[in-house]
Amino acid sequence: MDINFLTAANGITNAYLNHDTALKAVSESKGLDEETKKSFGAEFEQAYDSMMATKMLSSNLRESYDATHSTDFKEHANRLGYSIDNRLIDMLHLQLSDDMNSKVNDAMNNALNELKTS
Repeated sequence: MDINFLTAANGITNAYLNHDTALKAVSESKGLDEETKKSFGAEFEQAYDSMMATKMLSSNLRESYDATHSTDFKEHANRLGYSIDNRLIDMLHLQLSDDMNSKVNDAMNNALNELKTS
């Protein structure tokens, strides 16, 4: 397996899964203080508190998932590399078999032609 391919795939995956710095800045913000929330009304305060709780839960679940699945990419790369290696071996086996069959056919045809002419 080409290590450059795996490195590029890993980089693309990390770039896709990691949040942009702007998203991190928003997610790391402290939020609104109590007075500001109350000034927008009770419904806003309730919705905001619910949103912040959901954000915290999401963050905790993401950290838990990342910790649990930290080696998934390596395992996938190993399986992918193994399957590509097996396919290459199969292709080489078929190529060698085809080459050998072609040579045997040529040899048999030459032998038959020699028998016919003699």
